[in-house]
Amino acid sequence: MRVLAIETSTAACSVALSCGDRIFEDNRIEPRQHNRLLLSMIQGVLKAAHLKLADLDLIGFSRGPGSFTGLRIGASVALGLAAPGNTPLVAVSTLEVLSATGLAGDRELGSTASVDRSYPGAVAVLESRPGEIYLGVYRVQEQALMPEREDSVMSRQEAQLPAGYHDWLLVDGMAGGASNLPLASGLESMVCLPKAARLAELAVLHHARVRKAEVGDLELFYPRGSSPWKKIR
Repeated sequence: MRVLAIETSTAACSVALSCGDRIFEDNRIEPRQHNRLLLSMIQGVLKAAHLKLADLDLIGFSRGPGSFTGLRIGASVALGLAAPGNTPLVAVSTLEVLSATGLAGDRELGSTASVDRSYPGAVAVLESRPGEIYLGVYRVQEQALMPEREDSVMSRQEAQLPAGYHDWLLVDGMAGGASNLPLASGLESMVCLPKAARLAELAVLHHARVRKAEVGDLELFYPRGSSPWKKIR
């Protein structure tokens, strides 16, 4: 399956094109430059793979939570690219992508270290508004990640986990800021940002489960009503 993945929910602008056992990717940390970089990055990976948009079987993009502007740019571009050929679209949680990136031990996009052992799952954390964080908890189940709870937003003081997660990986998308949270106590951590290469893998798994969604059903995720925007129009 030929899958284009677009991840623009954080300071990282990440694009990947998966073709069977080969992957072409472009990962950059350039905050607030997604609108300038994204289309040329997509053109670059398509050219490297000797493919055209019409050759794609699936397009995956990050649905949030994350940067309001970054998410809108990524989703709009994904929708625009999918429209001419009616290419199937899959929206994947940013926190699920971040969890997969950490568990894979990816070294790019701000990573502090590689993962040297397997973990039952990941606790993924991203910065939200001042004093708040986004939190996702994902268990490894066969080759997939399954949510232990809904992605949520909470205050830093509320960021605690129940017992049973002491041997999980904390995937810190806050440039090391998650180390000061109550939930970080006792957890091994890895600092990184979500990568489109991992999003491509997750998009295939999601597509196999739910098949093609109608465009009107693809929602960006803004917890606790933090934005009036809910559906992509």
